[in-house]
Amino acid sequence: MYFSKKSIFISFGAIAALTSVTIVTAKYLIYTTNFFAESKNPLTGIYGQDALLLSELNIWLFLIANGYLLVKCLLVSFCLYTGFFIAGRVLSFRQIFGVVTLAESAFIISALLKVCWFHWRYPNGSLMEWHSVYMLSIIGFFNHVPAAWSYALQTMNGFELVYILTMAFGISRMTGNTYKNELTVVAASYMPVLLLWVVIVTFCTILYFPDHT
Repeated sequence: MYFSKKSIFISFGAIAALTSVTIVTAKYLIYTTNFFAESKNPLTGIYGQDALLLSELNIWLFLIANGYLLVKCLLVSFCLYTGFFIAGRVLSFRQIFGVVTLAESAFIISALLKVCWFHWRYPNGSLMEWHSVYMLSIIGFFNHVPAAWSYALQTMNGFELVYILTMAFGISRMTGNTYKNELTVVAASYMPVLLLWVVIVTFCTILYFPDHT
């Protein structure tokens, strides 16, 4: 497996396009003015203004989502690059970025599946029901979870596992080394950073939303 500059641009463009498709699908199936009104959370409460505000929010959502995608891929690539460097192996950052970009499709597919499943399961669903749906996540096994534990349990899901396995597979194809060896380095590089991120989010949740913890 080899990623040229052109193929990386194409890969990232495809993932960004899939992200945009997910946002558009959510816009038409879920995030409508009626959705927020029926959830008793109107965007403005002013007649005729909700649709205008929602349109503006969708534009910002496109920009933020794709910006977040780029930053995340770069950071995860840096973590893996550092992990392999510590393990005594120097890999191409560009090649790692290509693998990470393709692996990111697991989360985008997860988001798209959530939108489609929610639309089918809750045709008149509310915002509260939307926030209670997490595909293949451990949090789904609990009826009530304190806010302090919510993000950690959301993160423990099948798509996160697929993400790690896909990165290890891609790197093993790139280097020619065994899948088991590459999985060990990928997990040792990525998991501590993921744990740190979960701790930071949980800390911020407790700090800024103490009433919900």
